[in-house]
Amino acid sequence: GEIKDYAARQWAGSVGTYYIPRWELFFEYLLQDLDDGHWFDAEKFYAASLKFEQRWQNDHEAILLTEPRGDTLDVARKIYEKYIHAARQTCHTLTDLSFS
Repeated sequence: GEIKDYAARQWAGSVGTYYIPRWELFFEYLLQDLDDGHWFDAEKFYAASLKFEQRWQNDHEAILLTEPRGDTLDVARKIYEKYIHAARQTCHTLTDLSFS
């Protein structure tokens, strides 16, 4: 099989300028086929996706970030605070399991 998006980059604006629009394109083709009562035409989507990808790749006007934005430590703290209770509960439950 083909490896698509090997070593994909999830930063510098690529999520908003590449990945989100490509997912939107996928769902556009998927929903259109479903609305028309057809199976998903992957080849048709791949052709449209390739055109999009080539346009994106050659768009030298796109502005992608070269400097960090936001406070990474603050984001990490917020994520920790949001999920620590659930993580502790899960770990506690796992240590109570008996595998006999």
